[in-house]
Amino acid sequence: MDYTNSRSMKLLHLLGLADTYRRQPDAVSETTEFTSVFVTGFRPKEEGDKELGSWRVESVVEQKAESRRVNDGSFPAEHGQRCSQVVFENWMRDVFGKIDSVDFRVGWEYTGHGEDGKGGQVRAFFNDENGQKREIVGAYLVGCDGGRSRVREAAGIPYRPPYGSNNEHNSPTRFYLVDFRSAQLAQSRPFGRFWHVFPVGNGFIIDQDDQDTFTAHYIAIDSILVHGRWQPSFRIVDSYISDGGRVLLAGDAAHRTPPPGGYGMNSGIVDAFDLGWRFAAMVKGYGGPLLLTSYSLERRRSMIQALLRSHRHVMEHLGLEELCAKNEHLLKSDTVEGKADFGLELDLRYDFSPCVVPDGSPALLWDVNRYAPSTRPGSRAPRVILKGREHVGRIWERSLVLVRPDAHVVWRGNKAPESWEARQIVMVASGRTTAPGYQKPTSNEDEERFTKTMAAFGIKSSDGERAFQL
Repeated sequence: MDYTNSRSMKLLHLLGLADTYRRQPDAVSETTEFTSVFVTGFRPKEEGDKELGSWRVESVVEQKAESRRVNDGSFPAEHGQRCSQVVFENWMRDVFGKIDSVDFRVGWEYTGHGEDGKGGQVRAFFNDENGQKREIVGAYLVGCDGGRSRVREAAGIPYRPPYGSNNEHNSPTRFYLVDFRSAQLAQSRPFGRFWHVFPVGNGFIIDQDDQDTFTAHYIAIDSILVHGRWQPSFRIVDSYISDGGRVLLAGDAAHRTPPPGGYGMNSGIVDAFDLGWRFAAMVKGYGGPLLLTSYSLERRRSMIQALLRSHRHVMEHLGLEELCAKNEHLLKSDTVEGKADFGLELDLRYDFSPCVVPDGSPALLWDVNRYAPSTRPGSRAPRVILKGREHVGRIWERSLVLVRPDAHVVWRGNKAPESWEARQIVMVASGRTTAPGYQKPTSNEDEERFTKTMAAFGIKSSDGERAFQL
């Protein structure tokens, strides 16, 4: 991961961490542009390679200025930050180590758990750093232990398609990634400073820190930091929560997506934050069980949209050579494609959730590249700089809007509700009851499209049929 997107940055802002993160020594400066370049090769221009086209995305400073100028609710509250995942994870570990309520055990190995849904406990078993057996009892257990999650396996929550089948490695392509430092590349930069560079038919290179750290598999290399084979993997669990309701999943333990698009770690950040405020409500006693049920419903459907988008990114990489031959005019233009998936980052809609009070208003058209601000229940509340009541009222659409901790709208109206209605709204928002007439969604268009897409991509079910069951 080399990009913390606007949604993740907003969550870091709510935690008071966004500015500190941007100031990390190896984070890319807020004044640096996000430029991607298409080239015939990566030799110097005098040796015959040339630039086919490029797109430029403004720096964070420029984006912030444009956001203040337009101020129509369509911009994020925090703009994305370029920074290597290695830097992000080390920084977050330091943050955790300074929080008194966090007991961070390094070197402990999870070996299993037992769930007592009725008693309200989970017993988790570990081997500590010295190999001694340990047991920890808690109200909940969250598996954040990656795509091969032992917690997920012990909880009996299947991935689709399953791991361990004969078709596990049937993806139509594989990549080899090398994370490295190169003074030569940092000094030469034959096509100027870049975020991504795409040599036709030769993979791609990512500038990780705007200094001398890159991801690719050629150029003179000073030192290799990380390397390994990887292949596109599109998987999602049947549910983010166990049948007993005490074990939950987040991040790669719940979904696997390839790096293109940057939906992996960023989705994990949203998962973690979304669980945090729900656990707080449950532990403090005012939250009901539907808060955790709705976590699975809300995050799973949104992740399916991200998986579909990531699939498109992968296919664009695979088809780049053909794209250059047939559509060179697109590469030479400054298109919106690839600039920002604002629909995925900002337009997360939980209008199907049992913890949202619908108002009967029609949904706006969803577009992956553009975000149309709305306070329709289930939507993310738009960010507006206060400059006058009429301006804000036009964007927020109602006089009263109830927003939950993750910035999603639960209820809205133009007048104060009656006391009985207010109690009902609070009951729904806190997960103790569903809104009148609520029905759990059984399927949706994105899920059906995901099934067909995975089948076409070459992923098969465990019985060998060319199918993908969710």
